[in-house]
Amino acid sequence: MNVAQPQPKSSFLQRLKNAGSDDKRLVKLILIIGFGALLLLGIAAAVLEQVAPRDGKPKAQEELFSSSLWQIQPQPNQIVFGFFVDTDKNNQFDYQERAFSQISVAIRRAGETEPFRRVSADRDGLVKIDDLSQGDYEVSYDNYSQPEVSDWLFFEEYQHQGEFFPTAWRRVSLDGLGYKELIGVLAYRPPLLVAVITDNGLSWYDPERARVYAKSNLPVSKFVSRGNDIYYLRDGKLFHLDWTNRTVIEEMIWLEEAEAGGWTLSPGGKTIVYSSAKEQHYRSQIEACNEGSLLWEGLRPEAKAVSFIDETSWLTIARTDTDQPWQLFKVNCDVAGPVVTVAGPVSVGYLGGNDWFYGTAEAGYFYDSANKQTVKYTALGGGGGVTVSADNRYLLKKLSQTGWLAVDYPAVKTSGVEKHYLLTGIVAEPTVIGDDVYFVRGKACEADGDCGEIVKISLQSSGAWSIESTWDLKNVAAQKVLGVVE
Repeated sequence: MNVAQPQPKSSFLQRLKNAGSDDKRLVKLILIIGFGALLLLGIAAAVLEQVAPRDGKPKAQEELFSSSLWQIQPQPNQIVFGFFVDTDKNNQFDYQERAFSQISVAIRRAGETEPFRRVSADRDGLVKIDDLSQGDYEVSYDNYSQPEVSDWLFFEEYQHQGEFFPTAWRRVSLDGLGYKELIGVLAYRPPLLVAVITDNGLSWYDPERARVYAKSNLPVSKFVSRGNDIYYLRDGKLFHLDWTNRTVIEEMIWLEEAEAGGWTLSPGGKTIVYSSAKEQHYRSQIEACNEGSLLWEGLRPEAKAVSFIDETSWLTIARTDTDQPWQLFKVNCDVAGPVVTVAGPVSVGYLGGNDWFYGTAEAGYFYDSANKQTVKYTALGGGGGVTVSADNRYLLKKLSQTGWLAVDYPAVKTSGVEKHYLLTGIVAEPTVIGDDVYFVRGKACEADGDCGEIVKISLQSSGAWSIESTWDLKNVAAQKVLGVVE
């Protein structure tokens, strides 16, 4: 029996020789398309390598490409300045740095006191001063930008090598070849800003430069700070100013009743509790909470004095009817009920963990909700007017026209004894931030812009305190410190 032996496979070239003319044309077409695709990929890779290097650093050819933006040859009778945002602060125009156009240059002849011309930069950051004779000149750079008209105005300041605009006059010599220079510009970022409530809204004050850095431009009187961010109601909507990105976010709608009455915001800004017709309502971005009203045993109690525990639960003082006593309630969205049998509470505050504060007309108390233990704090006395700091650490109460009591609750809990500070010489309501107290010592603004001062007090151990900083208030009539931005 003959067994057929396997035949070796013909090569690609042999099959191509045996192919018909139509097949050969098809193969040639495929080869041409393949080589073309490879060529295009090679070109794309080269372009990407030049524009966006793999290691994120500019190559020599990239620096040449970027610098070519400024390859403008001045004319013999021309001075050219190119301004750019000096992101890396090296005073050199580098890869990915952009032009800066909100600037002008004033020029005067050497020895003179007044400029004879001012020229603004074009959109590419170029200032061209033409028709000059050869010789020595003096120039000064000035930023003319104005804040965009919006709900929030930011008054930027700019620097060149640490010098604020307008800069001092500096000499420039113009010869037969013309003159050209690149100038790096950097926005000034204050080390500290103090957010203050004013007659016209909210302002961020720069104590070091004694000037307003930013301010509100909207008809709103109540602002709530959460970290560096600001929340406010306007046109029945809750807005959120993201300080880092300087953007305004619309958080919630249908809050016309909240805007007309009193409202309280949760620590994370996700839930708002407000009063309308003496009833308490809430609206939340958290799906499990959503919206609703304070209900207990089929009734809608009259409520006041809200203090949040977290995003979906809070403490409040409520009563079911005008002939019924006020009671302390804990609310968890649609679940509510009295938690402490108290004779007429007038104030309430959350102190972190399982701990609360409540006050009556006669005294103030700390309450451990886990162990259901109540401790009287004598120094607080009775009555309302007690507030709790944003971090739930300090309680603050006004004792007299110029005296305030600040209770250090963590120290009280640790030691088991009363720990507080008697702050004197303070008329306006102070604000506790961390272990510091800020307050405004204001006055009617004088002709020179003097409007008083902002005072920062440092709370130390054993009830001692000291004035750490005092900043002059210039051209802003502040009433209260809302927060600080560092």
